[in-house]
This record gives sequence, C-alpha cells and structure tokens, in this order.
Amino acid sequence: MLHVLKLVKHLRINKFEKLIKVDKVHLLWRYTGYILLIFLIILSAFLSIALPIFNLPPPTGKYTIGTQTFHFVDSTRAETFTDDPDDKRELMVQVWYPAEAPKANKDYLFMMNDQSFTAITTQFANSLGIPGFTLKYWKYIGANSYSEAQILRTDAPYPVILMSHGLGTMRMLHTSQAENLASHGYIVLAMDHTYSSAATLFPDNKVTSFLTPLSEDHFQEDAMKLGEVWIEDIKYMVQQIKRINSGDVKGAKQFKQLLNLNKVGIMGHSFGGAVAFEAIHLIPELRSGINMDGTLINTNRKNEENKPFLFMVSDFLAISSFELAKNTNIPKDALENLKRERKVIVDTIQKGGYAVNIKGAEHYNYTDLQLFSRLLSYTGMTGKIDGKRSSEIVNELIIRFFDQTLKSQSSQHKSLRDKVSFPLSNITKTYPEIEFISSVGK
Repeated sequence: MLHVLKLVKHLRINKFEKLIKVDKVHLLWRYTGYILLIFLIILSAFLSIALPIFNLPPPTGKYTIGTQTFHFVDSTRAETFTDDPDDKRELMVQVWYPAEAPKANKDYLFMMNDQSFTAITTQFANSLGIPGFTLKYWKYIGANSYSEAQILRTDAPYPVILMSHGLGTMRMLHTSQAENLASHGYIVLAMDHTYSSAATLFPDNKVTSFLTPLSEDHFQEDAMKLGEVWIEDIKYMVQQIKRINSGDVKGAKQFKQLLNLNKVGIMGHSFGGAVAFEAIHLIPELRSGINMDGTLINTNRKNEENKPFLFMVSDFLAISSFELAKNTNIPKDALENLKRERKVIVDTIQKGGYAVNIKGAEHYNYTDLQLFSRLLSYTGMTGKIDGKRSSEIVNELIIRFFDQTLKSQSSQHKSLRDKVSFPLSNITKTYPEIEFISSVGK
C-alpha cells in the first residue's frame, strides 16, 4: 500500500513538473508572440511613414486628365548604346491631356503586369543601391489620370509641353507635374531617354536598363556627347508632335488638330533640365523652357535668342560663390564650371528670364521622388522642406510660368520683363519659401 502511495505521489509530482514545463513553454511562446507583435506594429508604423502607400497630389486645374503611351522608332537614327548595328533609336512617350469625364477608374502610377513592374523597380532599386523588394509598394501608388480617355475638344487647341527626366531616373517621376499641367489645359509629352533612364518598358515587355557611359576622367566630354543624343530625341519628338497634330500617328487620331504648334514649351530636371536649356536655343519651335536644378552642359552658351526661361535651383546652387569656394570637396575644375554656369544664369536673368530657389529644397525635390519616402531627406537627395509642400510649390511655379509665356496674349514678346503683371512676381506672398535670385554668383 505504501509502495502504491509513493508511486501515485511520484506520478503526481512528475505530472506537475511536466505541467510547469508546458506552462513555461507556453509562456515563452506567448511572450515571444507579444514581442513579435509589438515589433511588427512598430515596423508597420515605421514603414507607413518611411515607405507610404499614397496617391499623387490632386491636380489644381479644372480639367479631367487622360493619358496614353506611344512607342516611337526613329528609323533614321542608329542606336548608339547597343552593339547591334541594326538597332534603331526607340522611345517610349507618355501623353497627358484634358479629357472628357470617363466611366473607368483612375490609373495607378505603374499600370503594367507584375513581371514588368518587378523588372522596372529592380532596376531602379539597383541604381539606388537598395534591395528591389523595398520598392514593391510603388505598385499601389495612385495617379489622377484615366488611360485612353477621350480628349476634350471644346477648349482645343492646347499648348504643348515636352518633358525630359534626369539622368538615371524616368518619366514616371514627373507624373504629378504632367498631370497638373494637363489639368490646366496643356498637352504634355514625357519621354524616357532609352538607356539613360533607370528602366524603360516597351510594348513587347522588354525592359531596357541604364547603359550610359560616363567616365569620371572625361565627364564633361561624355556629357556633351550624351546631350547631343538627347537633343536629337527632342528634335525627333518635335517632329512627332507635328505628325500627331496632322493625324499621321497610329493610335493618336483623336489628337488631330488639337495641338497648338505655335505654343510649345519644354521643361526638364537635372540633365534633362540642362538639355532643355540647350534645346530652346537649337530648336526654333520651342518658345519657352524650364530647367529644374540641372547643371548646364555647355556653360559657354548664352541666351542668344532671348526666349523666356526659368531656372529652379536647389539650396546648393543658391549659396554664394564665396561660400562655394570654401568647400574643399569641390574639385577646382568643377568649381570653375559652376562659376561659368552662374554667369549664364545671370545673363538669362538680365534678358528677362528668372531664377528661383525654393528654400530647403535639394535636387530630388523637383521630382515626385520626394513624395515616396521621408527617408530621402536623410540621404541628402531631398531637403528639409516637406515633400508635399515642395511638390505644390514646384507645380505652381511651372503653371504660372507656362501660363504667362505660352497662354497669355502677350506671350509672343521676347522679354519677360515687357509682360504685364507677370504671375511669378507676387508668388512669394503665397509661398514665402520661394526666393528670386537676381545675381547668382556674386
């Protein structure tokens, strides 16, 4: 009997010990689960701030926006970035325009299949030196345009704007600017400069990458050669605008006679902005232009034709030459080039052009990239200014400038200073962050 009691006691103790062990395991998993849940909540909160899913800012104009994409092949030009001698220069061009109210839903920024989206974002992520999966949220960024919408004919013909992206980026990073222009009654054509963009998607789902050679030792020479390629892209697109307007481009019949060929402007960011300044002097059809923080390719060129031009510069270019010269990290030849560039800007200002600085803005505050993540300000790609605020200011500057130089009755005047009540003159009342630069380089 005593033996049986000892056995029962032993079994109870074993069972109790096992229960304690089980409870400890359960508690361990429970607390691990709590910690993991808290971590995931913190991580999701961080990601929602750092990598937010968002919609592009709503346009400020009265028009609904349509968009179409076209594939052009310049059969007269060999492709210089590939080894195949039979390759011809191909361009993908997206058009935004005033449209009739459609029944369909608005587009996302990246309207393409998953494979193409992954290919494009991977290429772009590689250029930033980050893992491709971190950009997957881009797929859910909402835009304000309607694909293949019918163009609104009642207020046509519309002024036309050509748009050129920066080196290693892409046209999609200027979508909010294009949409805003279209909402104010412009037809906007933005091209990807093939092999100089981060990635370009073609109709056969081919995705081209960045293949532009730029050596550190011969940077200026390489930039000049590349600028010639981009200028040819723009000249080609000016001819395509004429073909679109005459109804000769397949898939673009609805635009026939709706483009005002006497009111064509150009704008660009970074290298695209520098090319815009070159193009306005080389291409007669271009009436006015904007350079958004683009270091000039040809600093010996002056504003010979006195066409209206607006420079938007970042904080870096806005500082004085004296302060710039104290920066020992800037090579001497680069410093001399910046001084010459400032003289070109001053010459443009003196002939009626404009240069403005948005306080707190850096290079990529002139693109939609500033809306994609707040983390960019810590890398120096964007400045201290809030991205939404900066985007609003840039869009307002673009609209006011082109409205005056392309839409106003006096827009055929050569000098902006001859114009009555130029809209930029009182913009600082609404946006005190804007500083007009009168003598860059002093």
